[in-house]
Amino acid sequence: MLQVGGGSFGRKIADFEHGGGRFDTGWHWYGAGQLFFEDGWRETSPSNVRQFFGKVGRQRERTSVGLTLGFANNALFG
Repeated sequence: MLQVGGGSFGRKIADFEHGGGRFDTGWHWYGAGQLFFEDGWRETSPSNVRQFFGKVGRQRERTSVGLTLGFANNALFG
């Protein structure tokens, strides 16, 4: 899924997510992120949001392994 939008005060938004898996091999994955930028309705009140979450793994009959990553770089001056 990918969604983009915008609005007043320089607002720009983008969201995405995707996931899936393969039952025959046991692999699975998921990723999601968001970008949000806005100038703000007052001077010097911008907002910047950058976020990501991802996971990949493999599950077998007796074992399971996974790697998860989270990232955020936000600056909010509301």
